[in-house]
Amino acid sequence: MRFVESIVINSRSITLNFQHVQEMFKIFVTEAVAEVETREFFNFLTKQNQNARTRERLYLLDEKLRFQVFTKIMCNDKSMNCLNLNLHAYECFRALFVGVNAQEGSLALDREGNILTVANHAALQGMNTMWRISIQCQNEEVKELCRCSLCDLYLLTKPKSQSQRQKAHDHFVKACRTQLVAAQEQRKCSQEQRKKPRVSEDSNQTIFNCLRLLKTFIQRYDKEHLIPELKHALASLSPQD
Repeated sequence: MRFVESIVINSRSITLNFQHVQEMFKIFVTEAVAEVETREFFNFLTKQNQNARTRERLYLLDEKLRFQVFTKIMCNDKSMNCLNLNLHAYECFRALFVGVNAQEGSLALDREGNILTVANHAALQGMNTMWRISIQCQNEEVKELCRCSLCDLYLLTKPKSQSQRQKAHDHFVKACRTQLVAAQEQRKCSQEQRKKPRVSEDSNQTIFNCLRLLKTFIQRYDKEHLIPELKHALASLSPQD
C-alpha cells in the first residue's frame, strides 16, 4: 500500500480510478491473507495527501473517487457485510461518511472536523448502511459506536430552527418504529409457520437492538427529565443484557 501511496502522491500522470480501487479491495479485503492487509487498505482510503495543494486533493482519493468508493463499496452489502463489520472497517466507513457528506454539502464541519450541522438527514449518503450497522452488526463494539454516531447525527447538530430540530427527532423515532414493526412482522410470520427458528431469533435480536438504540437516543437527549415510568422501562434494558 505504501508503494501505491507514493505513486498517488508523487506522480502527475498516473491517477487512480474506481476499477483500481475495486481490484485492491478484492486483494486486500475479500481475499486478504492477514488482517494487517485489510487495515492498511482501509487506512489508505481515508489517508490525507500531505502534498495536496487544492481542496479536492486533500485526500489520496479525489472527491469523485471517494464518492464512488463510499457509495458503491462501503455502502454495498455484497462487498461490505454489515453483520461482520470489524472496527477498522467501521472507522473507515465513518470517516468516509463524514467526508463524502461534507463535500456534498449535506454536513457542515467545524475546524476540528467534527459534525456541526446537518442540512438534510434525508439527503445524507450512507444512512441506510449506518442504520443497518447500528441494529444488525454482530460486533458489539462496532454496534455501540455506530449507535452513538447515529443518535448524535440527530441530537448534537445545530439546526436553523426549533422546528427543524423537532423534525429530525421525529424522523429518528419513526425510523426506529419502522425497524421494530418490520422485525415484529417477521417474527410473527415465522412463529405462525413454525419454520426457520433462526429467523425468529434474528427478529428478536433486531427488536432488542432497536430498543437499545432508542434507549441511547433518549439517554443522550434528556437524561434528567424523563418521566418515572419511562425511566423504569429504560432501566430494565441494562447494559449487560
